[in-house]
Amino acid sequence: MRYFYEKANDIHVIVAGSLLETIIDVRRISFPVGRVEYMAIRPCSFVEFLYGIGEHFDAELIKNQQIRSSVHARVINYFHDYIVVGGMPAAISQYAKKRDVLSVKKVYQTLLQSYNDDVEKYTKNANTVQVIRSILEVGWGEAGREISYEKFGGTHYSSREMSLAFQTIQKAMLLELAYPTSQTQMPLSQNFRKHPKLLWLDTGLVNYFSGIQKEVFFTKNITDVWRGR
Repeated sequence: MRYFYEKANDIHVIVAGSLLETIIDVRRISFPVGRVEYMAIRPCSFVEFLYGIGEHFDAELIKNQQIRSSVHARVINYFHDYIVVGGMPAAISQYAKKRDVLSVKKVYQTLLQSYNDDVEKYTKNANTVQVIRSILEVGWGEAGREISYEKFGGTHYSSREMSLAFQTIQKAMLLELAYPTSQTQMPLSQNFRKHPKLLWLDTGLVNYFSGIQKEVFFTKNITDVWRGR
């Protein structure tokens, strides 16, 4: 990349890698500082979901803040579909073909399997690998809830082991630990002495792997199932 920049900068190069930053830390790879622009790619937004399933008209209404009462109910139904399916591009692409939530099952399973297979790239510590895999197995049902590291999800792992594993997964952008603020003045800052709230990267994955996709699909009010979480 350095020599593309210095010797052939008329050629535009994009390097994609979901774990690039983590791998650099683990393997101590040198990097051409100042020559690379980072872009974090996250799951699709609701508007992007609408484009993905071919509902361009409603997507444009939302972008231009022109949602009228006559179309509000329809857009809310699409938002409900978005929460169930999630924002992973492969999941949206599959759902768009038949508008069938059940057809997305294989996409979810493949994604989780790829996350598990990639764990060795996150860390060289064999024990941390096992802790991370336990989080990927039991952590989905804890979404939106304040968590405690000690014996998280009924496991036997210590607070220190869990904390390290969660930080590693967070760096790979599979989840986010949202610590509360206890300040009343600016600038607001997180209080790391408090319990964090666990936020996974995608609602579709959360609903599927926590085992409540069916309940979310058939409910009229999502908060009835997740109770505000």
